[in-house]
Amino acid sequence: MYLYYYTYMTKRLDVFLLFLVLAVFVLHEHADAQEVRTVVQTGHLVGITDYDISSDGKYAATYDGRDRLVLWNLTTGRQIRETRSPYLYRSKVYFNSKSTAVVCVGRNSTVAFDVETGDQIGYWPTDVTKKGVYDGWDDSTYVNPMVQRMSVKRCPASMRCEISGTNAMVKDAQSGRSIAHLSSNVDSIAYLATHQYDQKGAEETSRWWWMGTRRPFLFDFKTGRVTGRVDFPRSLAPKHWRDKDGNLLIWDGESELFRFEFLCGSKLDSIRLPGKGMIHSLTFLADNKTLVYDRANQIWSVNTKRGDSIALPYIEYQSSMGMSRWKPTEYGSDVVNIDALDAPNEYMLSLAGIYSPLRMTAGKTMGETYAQTGSYNGPNDVANIGKNIRVICGSRLVSVLKGDTLLMQITASKANKANLFGDYLGVANYSGDLSLYDLNTAMLHKVLHPHTARINSLQHHPNYNMSLSASDDGTVAVYDSKKGEVLAYLTTRNDGEDYIIRTPDNYYMSSAYGTDMVHFAVGTDTYLFDQFDLKYNRPDIVLQRIGIAEKEQTDMLYLAYQKRLRRMNFTEEMLAGDFHVPTLRIVNADQLRKATAREQNIVVEASDTKYGIASISVWLNGVPVMRKENPAKARSLSLPLTLASGKNTIQVSCLNSRGAESYRQTVEVNIPEADKKPNLWIACVGASKYSDQQYNLVYASKDARDVAASLEKLCKTDYNTVHTMTLLDEEVKRGELQRVSQFFSQAKRDDCVILFYAGHGMVDANYDYFLASYDTDFLNPSANAIPYEEFEALIDGVAPLRKLMLIDACHSGSIDKEDMTMATVLSTQKVNGKITFRAAGVATPQMASVEAEQLNTLISGNFTNLQRGNGATIISSAGGMETAIEGEEWNNGLFSYCLLQGLNDRSADTNHDGKLSVSELQRYCQAMVSSLSGGRQQPTSRTENRLSNFNLTTY
Repeated sequence: MYLYYYTYMTKRLDVFLLFLVLAVFVLHEHADAQEVRTVVQTGHLVGITDYDISSDGKYAATYDGRDRLVLWNLTTGRQIRETRSPYLYRSKVYFNSKSTAVVCVGRNSTVAFDVETGDQIGYWPTDVTKKGVYDGWDDSTYVNPMVQRMSVKRCPASMRCEISGTNAMVKDAQSGRSIAHLSSNVDSIAYLATHQYDQKGAEETSRWWWMGTRRPFLFDFKTGRVTGRVDFPRSLAPKHWRDKDGNLLIWDGESELFRFEFLCGSKLDSIRLPGKGMIHSLTFLADNKTLVYDRANQIWSVNTKRGDSIALPYIEYQSSMGMSRWKPTEYGSDVVNIDALDAPNEYMLSLAGIYSPLRMTAGKTMGETYAQTGSYNGPNDVANIGKNIRVICGSRLVSVLKGDTLLMQITASKANKANLFGDYLGVANYSGDLSLYDLNTAMLHKVLHPHTARINSLQHHPNYNMSLSASDDGTVAVYDSKKGEVLAYLTTRNDGEDYIIRTPDNYYMSSAYGTDMVHFAVGTDTYLFDQFDLKYNRPDIVLQRIGIAEKEQTDMLYLAYQKRLRRMNFTEEMLAGDFHVPTLRIVNADQLRKATAREQNIVVEASDTKYGIASISVWLNGVPVMRKENPAKARSLSLPLTLASGKNTIQVSCLNSRGAESYRQTVEVNIPEADKKPNLWIACVGASKYSDQQYNLVYASKDARDVAASLEKLCKTDYNTVHTMTLLDEEVKRGELQRVSQFFSQAKRDDCVILFYAGHGMVDANYDYFLASYDTDFLNPSANAIPYEEFEALIDGVAPLRKLMLIDACHSGSIDKEDMTMATVLSTQKVNGKITFRAAGVATPQMASVEAEQLNTLISGNFTNLQRGNGATIISSAGGMETAIEGEEWNNGLFSYCLLQGLNDRSADTNHDGKLSVSELQRYCQAMVSSLSGGRQQPTSRTENRLSNFNLTTY
């Protein structure tokens, strides 16, 4: 009873109070409080070369082969920040004795960074470090031993570290249990391309951008959405070009060139390229028919209309030493780039080790001699800008050419990419810096630090004041070209399946699961995304900053955001100013992190300088497990807590008497896996028959039997015992639900519970939602039907943390009462005697306006449901205004049919790892039901526990 009351109050009160802390940016408790920072967990995209752990075991510092230092919070396994440490080639990393600084000792210099702020607080140049490296550096002194005497404690005695590629594992030294897994979540962005015109070249669109990872995809910065993906047929990292018709060309590096229509990514045709070996670069010449490419350092010319080709075995060119001959067999992979010229059949060939690029004619062999004006040092990168302008980037010099005329040349140390950036020339280096030079004066205008790793590609859009850069740090930076300022960052994972766009001042928009990449940091403390999501998840602001979205779109997104606030009982004013909040800390966090026993006491200390502490709440893996009321007289409390095997994310917060919540403090505890497998408890309720027979259904009770049987069969190898029970037809009565409660009360902490309902769903005149029982009065649902809150309460007080509820009924999604109007429905609706709508009762909800429907669509597509409820993930078969259908075509309800298909034929295992997670099942059912119903029925999540995305079964 207590747990039911607690969960009810959590929904009704905590949801109102939960995010008041979002208004806090200057904590009145601390004069030196730090600002909130958005952190996207990127980890390392290349191998870790060195690491160290602070002596107190709280922090880890990892360093990779591209001068990228990442600082981690080991209590949460989350990144605190990334720091560029340029010119520290093959650096060693050390914490000082007080764990207040990280020292990077490189071949050319030594740099010290403050752990709390990330600021550089010490630098020693090459001449100082010649005698050795630093060890034991602290705030005031340093020692400089010889290299032979270097001795650094690499790990606290209680821990051990393992490095594998881009991942680092920190484990307990005694038990071997994982303390933190420091992993990478994103892929390097290798290429960018822009599309300026439609297929006919008549209308400028200029809104489509292509990002290259292992699987290229199309992204539209006007809408902030992935618009398509290129199904590239090979796993090799592809390269790209565009022909003069605007089509996208991708080659696999070995044999074939594939041509795609840019706007949708659909394949047009492919060309098998003659020769053997790797293809490094290619281009179409001015006639858009002749393709020139290099293969194993042979230059090939192919007429794509006729299919003929010729290889150039070697090239003679004019140099300062007279006539020289380049032989590919002598130098290896020396072709750097091939770039088309405006003159027919001519192209420019850039070779490593040859200062001048060579002007060539297609089809010519030895004996032809060409030279290009303007000298620079290779290797190099050539960008063809258009209007006969090209930029050539070497290792030291950057040249801007118009035809054969050298317009300007800039010395740029360690440059690896160059391109026009609006009115500037953008020059990128290997450390992620971007220098902007004025094209008229060749003077340096500004240096930006958009990335923490090498920049791989630069693009400028000629029709907008907008430029892009792509980096090995897994991000794409978006710039205002005139101001030379970063507008936003795009980060992706799963080949563009999930992404997040964020501004430098923390606002963001994301795909459905893009928020899994993001968290927040205050100093060295890290917090999960939902603590600040209500403040910073602002698609309208993000698209306004980028500046090419239509005003009508951003206005609608703003209205959707306001409506989201109203649903959470908030206003913008509540999030805008300073607000006094209490503070809380977990006193025994370090001891908990090392715990091995399931039964623990969590010691918390709560305080407030103005108001008393009203309550302290504890969540375990997103499930509310405890609430201590009125602990005002007890500043420090010890709260008993039963942990689960495996990973436990403990979150604790307090409310003051004014209803403001503290930051939720988080500790992650890894308990050894139990020797015995957990049990699975499945309760399926299905009502096809009713006392009022005009509402009878055909398949609802069959749905319940089929789902129970399918889960029992699939999951028997993953669980010690699978317990099932069903309530069918005449058994489905409100008073019989206690049998389900008694059934679930036997479950233990490590177990899993699944609750399923199939039948009629209905809304009464007050817009309250009910599930039909056998004896329901359909004209007065409140009499005998099952209130939704009462059905959900069946899994409120259970011990397991892994909880899933599935509802195959009409209107099972959440309903926003302010949008509703009612239309009378008197009987079950049938179509051609084959499809039945599971709608019944005195009325059915309908949207009062088209705008309200559009706003709800925007909310569901752009915002995560932050209402925690009882910690279960609840998947409903239809939206709040939608009907669920059944029919003989599926021999089930449509939602149940898709659920069973996804379970039985493994199609819901979308990442093909042999494990079926709750989120995979959810995504699969949403896509399949929507497709088979023609969009009439859209499954949704009433609530979703992102901290407990557990696996239902393994195949």
